[in-house]
Amino acid sequence: MPNPVAVSTKAFTSSMEYLRIPPCLQLPKHSLPALYTRASQPWVPPPVGSVKINTDAAWDSSSLFCGLAAIARDSSGKVIGGSDKSTFASSSLAAEAQAIALGLKLATSLSLSSFQLESDSLVLISALLNPLSTVDWSASHIIAQIRVRSGLFHRVNWLWSSRVANAAADLVAVLAKRRVCPEDCILFIY
Repeated sequence: MPNPVAVSTKAFTSSMEYLRIPPCLQLPKHSLPALYTRASQPWVPPPVGSVKINTDAAWDSSSLFCGLAAIARDSSGKVIGGSDKSTFASSSLAAEAQAIALGLKLATSLSLSSFQLESDSLVLISALLNPLSTVDWSASHIIAQIRVRSGLFHRVNWLWSSRVANAAADLVAVLAKRRVCPEDCILFIY
């Protein structure tokens, strides 16, 4: 079985070569391995005085129904806000993109100007870090909206996390998909 890290790294490198992205817009060479070394680490809090929003989606391919979640925590790990939603999406990637959009909506409701937004979708985080990249058609319009909305903040630090580190958002997304998570369930769970 091929090594997924090696395959992902090669695919990303090949796409950069294909697109001939100017070096000033490419991700630093040291940032890609850093993404993969975090694969089994638990949630890491943001720096003191900062907020991290974790997002996730749970999608059912047969019904196209999904649950979305966004959880905001401070540097001590305390939940300061959250949001969940049940909706439809044409793909798992589109559902994950909708979850990121929900995270930006949460940031607006919390009046944040700078924050970290973390997702376990490497495809979407890579696309948001590289303004010239594209994603599958099912999520491209959502990514375009996310890029516009993120420009309204002073700074959004896009981060990838493993599924292990994103377990809290995953749980809420699953509950939202099952429609058993009321509007404020995040505050009661965590």
